[in-house]
Amino acid sequence: MSPDGARFVVENEIWTEGGQRAATIRSTGGWLDLRARKLVAPPAELLAAFQQVPRAPHFVELPSSREAIQSNTSER
Repeated sequence: MSPDGARFVVENEIWTEGGQRAATIRSTGGWLDLRARKLVAPPAELLAAFQQVPRAPHFVELPSSREAIQSNTSER
């Protein structure tokens, strides 16, 4: 998740009854202002809830949406 919560990655593992991992599903998402067509931070209450979710051992903080935009424009 980015510090502002605008971007996130959720990873789910599916296990068999025998205890073997059957699949890992990684979903990448973001909060979108549909009128402005830009990434935005989620409502404060939702961001607070997301920040309480336990982090996986391999958790990596994503760049904020502003950092990602600045990075993309400076590479051109």
